[in-house]
Amino acid sequence: MTAGTEPQPRVRGHPVAVSAALNLAGLVAPLLVAFVTLPILIDGLGDARFGVLAIAWMVLTYLSELGLGSTTTRYAAEAVGAGRTSELGAIAWTTAGLQLGIGVVEGVALALATPWLVGSVLNISPELEGAARASLWLLAAAIPIAGLGKSFRGLLEAAQRFDLALLVHLPATAAGYVLAAVAAQLGWPLPWVFGLIVLSRASAFPAYLIAARRALPGVSLRPRWLGGRLREMLGFAGWASVSTIVSPLLVYLDRFMVGALLSMTAVAYYAAPYEVVARLALVPAGLVGALYPAFSQLSGERSRADAETLAARSVNVLMVLLAPVLVLILGGAADGLTLWLGPEYARHSALALQILAFGVLANAAAHVPFGLLQGMGRPDLPARLHLLELPLQVILAWVLVSRYGIPGAALAWTLRILLDTALLFGTAARIGVLRPGAFLRTPLPRTLGITAAAGGAALLAAGGLGGSGARLAAAAGISAVAAVMLLATGTTTADRRRLLGLVRPGGRHE
Repeated sequence: MTAGTEPQPRVRGHPVAVSAALNLAGLVAPLLVAFVTLPILIDGLGDARFGVLAIAWMVLTYLSELGLGSTTTRYAAEAVGAGRTSELGAIAWTTAGLQLGIGVVEGVALALATPWLVGSVLNISPELEGAARASLWLLAAAIPIAGLGKSFRGLLEAAQRFDLALLVHLPATAAGYVLAAVAAQLGWPLPWVFGLIVLSRASAFPAYLIAARRALPGVSLRPRWLGGRLREMLGFAGWASVSTIVSPLLVYLDRFMVGALLSMTAVAYYAAPYEVVARLALVPAGLVGALYPAFSQLSGERSRADAETLAARSVNVLMVLLAPVLVLILGGAADGLTLWLGPEYARHSALALQILAFGVLANAAAHVPFGLLQGMGRPDLPARLHLLELPLQVILAWVLVSRYGIPGAALAWTLRILLDTALLFGTAARIGVLRPGAFLRTPLPRTLGITAAAGGAALLAAGGLGGSGARLAAAAGISAVAAVMLLATGTTTADRRRLLGLVRPGGRHE
């Protein structure tokens, strides 16, 4: 240490594999809670009121995701990698302040737009219009604080302390589902049910702040503004926000189209299976959420070759993890939905669920180049792609929902995902951060071949066997065989070594 240099507190986190496992646990556990509570919630509210709740819930998720959490993670992880841990508190409070200010603007805009949305945009029955307006106005008041916790969760992620993030995220997320289901069964009004979901989100802010203080005991987290890199951070946050704003719009636009062109009941038929598939898509988000600070740290240390290797192997690992589940969905969609939500939901939603399954697998792979590009300090590239895709998604959703109904919405989403995946991988290859040759050094070609064969077999079994028990047994058997084959031939010792030990915050990179 040179004279006059302030000592920097050391940050000790978990290896990437441990962080990924914890992150995945924080996403899988709410999926299980949702699986149990959604039928209870639908039963208590009814299809039409659940459709309104699904729209409000979507808006909450959309407007509280501004990209500032990822900005915190990126700059905090880079600071950890460069040994500038004294900047961490200022980074988090700066992004929190930006989140609060933007949230106020969003809340005012939503409050003003609510009468128009309820009366003219969404096909809501007259008896539900009052509850829909009250729910959206409640959301408008809560938006400024609903996303504040993400700044301090970003600190935990940058320090690879996903264990502490899990201790906050899991109760807050599960509480939203459980409390809403209980309130619906008790006959509470729709705005009160939604208010419990909003309250569970807002409660995460103080909890994340306390967890950050525990994870960074030698780092000052007193409120202060980071002025020296503010313009750079604003530029990153601006482009990250474009992706964060446009990407959920791309994801949820099909649901809006179903509500506008069909009915709120159709939204319910589409939302329930979509929520299952969307939660499965959070599995790659869990892994890439752990890789993102690693990519940022490697960017800070200029170890881009290691980042490329880690990214290529991560794509293969994601395929190995998700392919058996998606094979099961392809073969068991109709019978599984019948057991879970009843024959009416299965009749309307099974084909859509199978179509969405193809998009989920592509979307899983796309998470890696997206996280890599942002971690390397180029959030503008994914953002430009998302802006390019938006008008195409509008046209696709309008045409396909109008013509094919609920399956058309699923097809529009899946086609857009396939295009997005191709563009992200192409962009990463073009700028030299994830070249095609990197995948040839992994078992990915073999993994994709096994997945295609197993998926085809599952679809043939679903269409050719009689009896739901036989079809479900066949789907489960094919999925299990695929899982064994993928684990035996689709992973290598190098996969495990790199995921377990390549990147440790503050440590050495091999």
